Amino acid sequence: MGIRNTLKILSSNFSLTWKSGLYKLICIALVLFLGYLLIKPIFSTLQGQDLIGEAMALFEGVVSFRGGQVATAAQHLTDIVNSLVLDSYIFSIITLFILVFALLPFLFGLSDMAECDVIYSAMSCNTKVKYLASFTSGLKSAIKISAFKLIFTVPYSLIVFAICYGISNLITVGGFITYLGVFLIALIGLVSFTFERAFLGYLHQASVVHNPKLKCVWTRGFVNLLRQFGKNFSMNLVFVIFTFFINAFVGYFTFGVGLIITIPASFVLLTILNMLIYCNAYGLNYYVTPYEVIVSKKLDEQIDLKDMKYLL
Repeated sequence: MGIRNTLKILSSNFSLTWKSGLYKLICIALVLFLGYLLIKPIFSTLQGQDLIGEAMALFEGVVSFRGGQVATAAQHLTDIVNSLVLDSYIFSIITLFILVFALLPFLFGLSDMAECDVIYSAMSCNTKVKYLASFTSGLKSAIKISAFKLIFTVPYSLIVFAICYGISNLITVGGFITYLGVFLIALIGLVSFTFERAFLGYLHQASVVHNPKLKCVWTRGFVNLLRQFGKNFSMNLVFVIFTFFINAFVGYFTFGVGLIITIPASFVLLTILNMLIYCNAYGLNYYVTPYEVIVSKKLDEQIDLKDMKYLL
């Protein structure tokens, strides 16, 4: 039901994919440009080292299950990173981390608010709202919500990155250990991203549906979605896996061209999913197509007989 309704809502509002995708592409280009300006000295060090070639060799080895190739490429990449550290580029590397783990998520969050507004207008009253109008009108609230999320996401992302970087040493060993390292990194990345989406994915939805004030966003969103956190996490996990394989399939058979469509659509799908979960939590009826309405019940009315004992 969740996947089907989410895909229906996406198909009814597919133009949002192009607009949010263009915005995210501009954000990525901006971060890359700032990163280039701030860490330009690093590129002089990398000129004599085939960083992109080694990264492609690592990816090719993972896809083709060639453990030896993966171990060799990973060792070369590790040597490159170590050379950067030894050349005293610590400040530049820290700056790059700030751009990737703070600025980019913050800019993406501004778009998430506009996407939620467009989607909620379509779901609640079957109304088409322009993306740019939603972006500008809700910019003040979006800035507050995105900045608030950084309090949690920045340290969380750095911890996950540090864990994955520590495990990456296993990839250079070779043999079964290499496959184990790749598997652990993929598993940690998948679970950590899903957990972050499930735990903080309600913030923009609560702001759009109820009230943009942070106190209201926190109480209304957190309390209700935490009550169904298991279901929320499971649905997000299924969708993350689903979108990953769709992107991998499309990217492989279209030589990467199809990713222009599927990657932005994946972000919009996750936004729709969290809006759908939020509407179900509060018993809000919503359109999945211009001619189909879903009637949902509040969580207080969705109690099984086995849970009645907790009410006595």
